Amino acid sequence: MLTAVLELLAGFAILTVGGHFLVRGAVTIAFLSGLSTAVVGLTVVAFGTSLPELAVSVNAAAAGSTDIAYANVVGSSIFNLAVILAITALIRPVVIPKETRSYDYPTMLAVLAACLFLGRDRLISRPEGAALLVGLVAFLALTYLRTRTNAPAPAKGPERNINLPPRDSPARRWWVSLGLVAVGILGLWGGSEFMVRGAVTIAESWGISQRVIGLTIIAMGTSLPELTTSVMAARQGEDEIALSNLMGSNIFNILGVLGTTSLLFPVPVHPSAATLDNWVMLASGAALLPILLTSNKVNRWHATLLLAGFAVYFVVLMRG
Repeated sequence: MLTAVLELLAGFAILTVGGHFLVRGAVTIAFLSGLSTAVVGLTVVAFGTSLPELAVSVNAAAAGSTDIAYANVVGSSIFNLAVILAITALIRPVVIPKETRSYDYPTMLAVLAACLFLGRDRLISRPEGAALLVGLVAFLALTYLRTRTNAPAPAKGPERNINLPPRDSPARRWWVSLGLVAVGILGLWGGSEFMVRGAVTIAESWGISQRVIGLTIIAMGTSLPELTTSVMAARQGEDEIALSNLMGSNIFNILGVLGTTSLLFPVPVHPSAATLDNWVMLASGAALLPILLTSNKVNRWHATLLLAGFAVYFVVLMRG
């Protein structure tokens, strides 16, 4: 049992460090390529912070722990909206950019609804996984086209988070960034191996279902990169990164993580996931609609309500 706990903690630590390196490298590459702040947050950063979910879900499905694979995706999406956004807003109210209202949020809500729809028959099949990946490609293509059409000036603010010396040449920055990405990816896969193995052992020892472990411990652990990124971005006034990172991460969780996992290994949907978890995930997204319609920022009292809603779900989950 002690070994399982140590494996779980080691997995958390390695995932966190790996995610940090990958995001640093990816953001630098994105800005060297001239992408805007909003696009970097919605795509590059969101994809980077979703890689722990991808590593854990694929490894869990390969090991036959499909409940963990699916619950990790849904639990991470709930945690992003109900907890990480709330924590970020408690630290500093988050201004809602115009693009979030018109593009990021509607896209995310549609993707969450698609996940609920696909899970109605309690199986995410290979063809459905392929369809999700096609949706991801379409999302990236549309985002790129919108960027080209709007032609925003490249933002310089977030580049200060990379901590690379200003005197470094662009070529050196490219190589350092690529190295960080490579180390980050290796860390994510290694950490996910430890985490899945430890979580399965703990679930079996404590008599807790793999679904609950995936929705709680695993989901919270794989969401640590999103938490770190959004909190740091909000504290430094980069609200576009803070919000678009979370919404983009949810889009990647469903289209990329679930799509890839189910394409490789068809993923059964636990009955409770179809009747409860998927609906809570969609409700977490829908809860943001009144905020977007009535306010120009996510305030602290909004954050309190989001945390209260998550607490109710957590209690129901533990009692079930």
